[in-house]
Amino acid sequence: MIIDRSVKIYCILFLYLYNERQIPGENNMKWRAWLMDKKLVSIITCLIAMVSTAVFLVWGMLFDGWNICWIVYVPCGIAIAAVSMIGKYTREKKEGNIE
Repeated sequence: MIIDRSVKIYCILFLYLYNERQIPGENNMKWRAWLMDKKLVSIITCLIAMVSTAVFLVWGMLFDGWNICWIVYVPCGIAIAAVSMIGKYTREKKEGNIE
């Protein structure tokens, strides 16, 4: 429950801090595109974390698997890392840093 709240708070803070009102005037379109990529990656990773927490709690409470249900965080951590790496790769490809 605490993990679920912290994930929600992180998502709300991220979306608040990177709101469109804080986009600088220079290179506005390029900044917006970069920001939208970052928001998309952040939203996907937040959803993965929330789903993994829900699976953890359901598995633990309904099936009384508290001694092994922590294992759900391993593939979810790998999925979050993969989504982050794919997002970074696509941003760098758009910027022309990768051929």
